[in-house]
Formats: sequence, C-alpha cells, structure tokens
Amino acid sequence: MLCVILSPVSQAQTSAPTRQDAADAAEIVASGMGEVSGAPTKAEFAIEVKTLAATAVAASAENARLSRSVTDALRAAGVRSEEVLSTNLTVGAN
Repeated sequence: MLCVILSPVSQAQTSAPTRQDAADAAEIVASGMGEVSGAPTKAEFAIEVKTLAATAVAASAENARLSRSVTDALRAAGVRSEEVLSTNLTVGAN
C-alpha cells in the first residue's frame, strides 16, 4: 500500500505547527494496491557430472550415460534440444 500526504510548508514558520495549522493545510491523500505477475522466460543453471573409474574409457562412458539421462529429463520437461548446452569435458588421473 502506498500513502502519500502533501502539504504546503511555510519557510517563515518558526514555531511548531498547531492543530489549526494542520487543519488549514491543503492535503492530498492517495493510496492504491497492485499486483504484477509474468511467466518466466529464462532459466539458467549448471551441473557437473563427475565419474571415477578404473579407466578413462569407462569413466567417459559412465559420464555420457549420466549426462544423457539429465538431458533426456530436460527434454521430457519441455526444454528443446537447442536450448541445452554441454561444455568442458576433462579427463585426468586421480
């Protein structure tokens, strides 16, 4: 709720305002309420799939399987294939 009260102020006034001053002052009071909503148009997040295995080939195959299950779930939720981006494949010794 927004409430705004405007009243003229005299710069020559040197004492505290009285009740009569308050009664004589012009007053504007405004109030209102509003609500705004909208559908989201963008979501952005990052996930990491990390697999430890005896060989790089085994770890890579498991990563591919897990990554595919994530992208399949996103597609099932209505995310288009061109909206999904995979990056950064790193293979290293543990």
